[in-house]
Amino acid sequence: MIILVSDIDMVNEYVAFLSSLEKDIIKKYWPGPLTIILKKKNISDIVTASLDEIGIRLPDNESLQELIKKIGRPIIATSANISSKETINEIKWLEDSIAKNVDYIYNGGLIENQSSTIIKVINDKIKIIRSGDISKKIIDDYKDNIIM
Repeated sequence: MIILVSDIDMVNEYVAFLSSLEKDIIKKYWPGPLTIILKKKNISDIVTASLDEIGIRLPDNESLQELIKKIGRPIIATSANISSKETINEIKWLEDSIAKNVDYIYNGGLIENQSSTIIKVINDKIKIIRSGDISKKIIDDYKDNIIM
């Protein structure tokens, strides 16, 4: 699970701390297709399966950002596909087994990008957890800070 936030202020409410590298990465790539794993605070263990970290993303979609602002807290989200299955890019391809087990589905229309890149900063080094839309750019921008 990840949480989607509307702005950096919301991140600060749910993250224990941000390193200078994490702040730089967020400034450079958000809003956009980057999920970053961070130390959580004020988030139930139910959401994180008792882990002390959470994936956070600021989506590059103004109407989704506005929805999150109106709710006043992050949206708990997950991918729209089952792990190891092909990424879907249209709501019509969403499997019934997923659709019937969620409270709300946000239809952002046709998605032309790949999956978001998921990273985690460990001892001032960037580990790419899942390669995605901006992985190559992160590797190019931070070549001295990448864990392979």
